[in-house]
Order: sequence, then structure tokens, then C-alpha cells
Amino acid sequence: MSENDTQSEEFFGNTSLSAALADREANEINQEMLASLGIDFAPPNARGISQRPYDLIVNHETGGRRYYERVYGGRPVWPGENSGVTIGFGYDLGYVGANEFQFDWRSLGTAAVGELSRCVGKHGGNTEDASLKALTNAVRHIVIAWEQSEVVFKAVTVPKFSSLTTKSLSNTDDLTDDCYGSLVSLTFNRGASYGIAWNRDKDPIDRYKEMRAIKADMANREFGAIPVHIRAMKRIWKGKTIEAEMTKRREEEAALFEAGLRNA
Repeated sequence: MSENDTQSEEFFGNTSLSAALADREANEINQEMLASLGIDFAPPNARGISQRPYDLIVNHETGGRRYYERVYGGRPVWPGENSGVTIGFGYDLGYVGANEFQFDWRSLGTAAVGELSRCVGKHGGNTEDASLKALTNAVRHIVIAWEQSEVVFKAVTVPKFSSLTTKSLSNTDDLTDDCYGSLVSLTFNRGASYGIAWNRDKDPIDRYKEMRAIKADMANREFGAIPVHIRAMKRIWKGKTIEAEMTKRREEEAALFEAGLRNA
């Protein structure tokens, strides 16, 4: 078994985490939202997030530094399902444009950027699994250090999701940094889906009921109700492979929001 095969096996050995990373519902929603809002490259003057929500997002998107370095090895992976080849801190090449990727990761150098560019725009929704696996294997020799990934995450990814959160919800300026960061984490994971209406035929369980409730609470400044809605989302993944990871993330987001309320 090759080194790359071993690392892939270890990566997928963490079933709940790998399943969560493979769930790219948020990417599909955010891609449409970013286009509609005209957000391409990192938006200027986006509100930053405090350290606690930053750490929460990074830990759930990478498994933490130890997992990133010992299991990922800093190499590209394909988590499966609708995801694309993913690098850094949850940066999915399947859901970005060529110019955007080349700008974001220009620090990798021309050769690495050129090789990874073959993966741009290709994901499980438009490309066969075998092709995605082959693409991943072709770029597995590229290693991205934790520090390099963190630079891109701070400069590019966080500002985008901050802007999506701010543009999707009202009264975000009235939130403490921890409350706001909790919602940025939610947007990062579930997409800016706060306004998606219920389609009973396509969505019998109403996946976005709590997201709409949060939008209403924000409009009415009913901030104290938001942690209840975040926890209520756990129902969506009950009995699924992704349940443990999603339950943990929702609980941490709700607790962080509550801490922010106490410090208001």
C-alpha cells in the first residue's frame, strides 16, 4: 500500500468527520449566493470573527492541526459524495472559479497552482467518482503547510463567509463577536440558507426550518431564542453517519452564542 493510499484510508477512518466534509450542501447554496451578491474575491472590510468561533470552525473543517498534519499530511483529499478535491482548511476546488483559486493560492507557486487548477469546478455533482479519485491521486504529491493554509483561510475564506452572514441576516452589528462568529460557523457549514422556503415535496423534513427561524429572530432582535434553534437542527442528521459530527458542532455553536449573550 502506498503512502497516499495509507493517508486516504486514515482520513476516511474518521467516519463522522469525513462524512461531514463530504456533505457539500453549503457549498452549493453559497456558490449561488456569492454569485447573486457579486462576491468573488475576498470582500474588503468584512467583519472579522473572534478567536473562539475561529477555532471552532477550523477544528471542524480540518479535525485540528494534529489531524491535518498526521492524517491529511497537508495533501489534497476528496472527501466523497458531492464534494470536490479539497485543500487547506476546507477549501473545495469544486466550488470556486479559476481566477478566484489562482488569486487565493498564488503563494503556492505557478507549478502547484497549474496542477491544482485541473480540479477547479469539478465535484461530485458534475463529475464521476472515478475521475475525482484520479484527479486527487494526480495532485497528492502537493503538500500545503498548516501555516500556509491558515493564511488563506484568514484572508479569503473567513471574509467571504462573514459577508454572506451579514448580507443574509439583519442586525448582525448588534451581536457580540462570539454570537456573530457562531452564526458565521453556521453559514460556513449549512450555507446562507436562512431564506430557503419549504418545499414539502422535495424536502419533507423541512431542513431549513430553523435557519428561517434564526433569520426571523435576528430581524426581531430575539437573540436569546437563537441557541434553541441551533440545537433543534440536530434532528436533521439523526441516525446518519454524519450525526456525531453535526451534533457536536451544533452544540458548540449554541454554547458559544450563549456565552456571547452573557458577555453582552
